[in-house]
Amino acid sequence: MAANDGRSMVKDLLIALKGELDRTGGFTEFSLRESTGEILEDIALAEGVLSRIRSRLNATRPINRLPTELLASIFSLCQNTEPWSLFPPATRDEIKDPYSWLVLTEVCSQWRHTALSAASLWTNIYLGPQMHNQKEIRDMFSNRARSAPMNLNQYLRLADFSFFSLSQSLNDYLLFAQQHSSHLQSLYLSSGGLNILPSIWEIFNYDYPGLRNLCLDVKSDKYDNLSRSLHRMFTSGDSSLERISLSYIAWPTINTGLARLTHLAIRNQAPELSPTYTDFLDVLQGCPLLQFLSLHDAGPLAVNPQTLPERTVPLDSLRRAEISWSDDSELRSPCQIVQCLKIPDNAAILLHSHFMLRFDELGLLSSYLPPKKYLNRISTLELRQSGNSAMLFQGDVLYLDNSSRASSYLPALASYFPNLSFLIFASPSTINSSSIAMFSSPTNFTKIRFVHTFNFVPFVEELCNPSRGLWCPSLTEIILNGTGLEELAKRIPLYRDRLVKYRKKESNWFSNTIKMGRNLSFRVLCEEPSEIFEECLNMLSITPQWIILEAFYTYGSDPSYMLLPKNGQNPLGYQHLP
Repeated sequence: MAANDGRSMVKDLLIALKGELDRTGGFTEFSLRESTGEILEDIALAEGVLSRIRSRLNATRPINRLPTELLASIFSLCQNTEPWSLFPPATRDEIKDPYSWLVLTEVCSQWRHTALSAASLWTNIYLGPQMHNQKEIRDMFSNRARSAPMNLNQYLRLADFSFFSLSQSLNDYLLFAQQHSSHLQSLYLSSGGLNILPSIWEIFNYDYPGLRNLCLDVKSDKYDNLSRSLHRMFTSGDSSLERISLSYIAWPTINTGLARLTHLAIRNQAPELSPTYTDFLDVLQGCPLLQFLSLHDAGPLAVNPQTLPERTVPLDSLRRAEISWSDDSELRSPCQIVQCLKIPDNAAILLHSHFMLRFDELGLLSSYLPPKKYLNRISTLELRQSGNSAMLFQGDVLYLDNSSRASSYLPALASYFPNLSFLIFASPSTINSSSIAMFSSPTNFTKIRFVHTFNFVPFVEELCNPSRGLWCPSLTEIILNGTGLEELAKRIPLYRDRLVKYRKKESNWFSNTIKMGRNLSFRVLCEEPSEIFEECLNMLSITPQWIILEAFYTYGSDPSYMLLPKNGQNPLGYQHLP
């Protein structure tokens, strides 16, 4: 009732004010005697009243009726969580503006008050290399986060560890660790490949009981203090660690596992710091929840196969294992470490090296391919062409990225997969008289699919040319992209004449295929039939007794299998897992 009386009184005053202004409005003698300052005072007073009325209007909007907790939850969805959620940790190129969500605080006073009062919105602290006021931002966020679990991702700048600034910087880091170690949930430290003074490791003299994610990518001359701290942290019976990523840092010698660990990445480990197979398998044995394992120039060194531990470590929860190397594959043998693991059939195994499948490296294939039990189950090979070289084994499919032409490595590679029957070219391909040799024995392909536009008539000519012998004798089906057939139709006059010539049994290669018992079936995948597509079908139908052509009209886009990130920034081709 009081609120209604207040609104009525305001309305009465505004009506009275409007009437007074109407009565005295215009260029009266009184208004001419007024000063500009007096008029501006009236305008300011009126704008203040108008602002109050608009605030009342905004309060009636549906979005302003949301509970504060719900509005804060919506704000959290606008935050960029990549610096803390991706594993292995996101690179600097992958991290976009982590503080773009702060524009929400400029919309209105209510939104600003909501954001400032919600401690959960200030728990993610990212301090990149270009931020000159790192300490101020870190202190502001940590104060607003209060006692909520915090995530810190900090780039260690070389300037902070110079002779003149070392003492102050170290005091700042130690003070932060002392105040917030009890509720720090994630700690990511990176030096961008630069050497940092080992005094930074003093921050690990404190206990971090709630630490779940630890990622250290820091070069330093000494790691002794850190190794002792990590040993204490890892062997603690109540360790909360779930994700660990260490670069340049030796894995501490421990004979126990981490019961809660789900993600483990070790990179750039000097050979003299590598653990033995026995020690490393002991660690994995104690990680029953491990889902992701990444070793890049790290992990146990290759040994004589006869001296490998006679044990197999079961990792029933493993979803993906990534093994990569930048030097001799025989030093970091993927084959040996995978041989010691028992993982689910649907787990993915990614092997990566810039030297993989080079012509001068083909003799080393056996040193980095997984054991035979993984090779024998592969029935499908999908080829992609990119600047990276990687193999992804998943179930019965092998996805292969390489910068070289398939003709240079396919025969040598295919000989390791006795049950390989389906070949997919997932990148634009050209098959000619020089490259068709890749389909010769010992390949046993029964089906070949070309995902992109492909000129298949010259391919079939070469495939069945009697003067070259019978290439790929087991091939029975070629699957084409419908757009490729339409592209071919643009050259109808040329290929009509060629196909008509082949129609003569005494001089065409199709008649020779019949004598050799060959019966090729072509399947065409397209979205919708068009006039030019129909014309192409009619053109090909002049040889129905030799080609079985089936057109399957499929709606929607064709599936695309991505092995490596599009941005190409991640050198390992990581697939980030939630």
